[in-house]
Amino acid sequence: MASKLLLSLLDEAKSMETIRSMRWPDGVRCPKCNSERFRVDREEEPKLQYRCCECNHWWTDLSGTIFEWTHLLISYWLLALDWFRQGKSALAVARELGINRHTAERMHRLLQQEMWINRCGKKLAGITEADEVYITCGKKGIKQKDREPRKRGLKQRGRGTAETDKPPVIGVVERESCEIRLEVCPNATKQTCHEVIEKHVEPGSTLNTDDWCGYNGLDDKGFEHQTVCHSQGEYARDDDGDGINEVHENTMEGIWSLLRQWLRTYRGVRKMYLYLYVNAFEFFHNMKRKVSDTLYSLLQTLMTVHGI
Repeated sequence: MASKLLLSLLDEAKSMETIRSMRWPDGVRCPKCNSERFRVDREEEPKLQYRCCECNHWWTDLSGTIFEWTHLLISYWLLALDWFRQGKSALAVARELGINRHTAERMHRLLQQEMWINRCGKKLAGITEADEVYITCGKKGIKQKDREPRKRGLKQRGRGTAETDKPPVIGVVERESCEIRLEVCPNATKQTCHEVIEKHVEPGSTLNTDDWCGYNGLDDKGFEHQTVCHSQGEYARDDDGDGINEVHENTMEGIWSLLRQWLRTYRGVRKMYLYLYVNAFEFFHNMKRKVSDTLYSLLQTLMTVHGI
């Protein structure tokens, strides 16, 4: 459990003031009729309640956010958000805050869902790399009486699919900015790979992949497609003779190492929730390359998602 001294130093009034400044940067307005005329009820201070003088609508600083129905102090929420941002599991956060494990899991799931809603839709361009990785996951936490025991590691011949509890994650990275787009897919067929790449990469971009047949035909889709032949031990190549091996997908391979480390914290992920964990990794990976204070930016995102 976190130090009692640390928890005692958390300032709930300052935490609510931060929430209020993010929620109402131009001043408080009625979310229903946009009126500036309202009354303030300070009975639950530092959390304020408002009543509109025009339409009689009641609301608070937390209405419409993931904090709306919480019984936890906002200062505890901010501390938990920082720990989730660092990759701590819900069980670890529950122990640190001294709260129920199911409460921490609900907090984590709400955060993941908000990040999913707020996904970046901008396409990547320039020199990009695409690759796929296979994540072992199943129905964690669900007892199945009729299912036979699975072999350790789900070691089956061929590439994994969602049906065999080893779904592929297809990823694209923009080499200059290191911004990524990740998609959990049912399989890694040619059609699936092409759909993901067309969704996230601007036509005309230079695309580096390995020699997996799922990437064949991308030249016909408007991409300058370059490949390295992993099956023959080729991992980087210098095509223009300048001494720099510019044809490779090593950046994307490095991203997979970070993703595996991120998922390892949770000691197994349920297949139905894998897309949320992968999206959370994508969200934080992209955010920390754009801003210096990722916790503040995360809180801003959470306060503006619903746009009241």
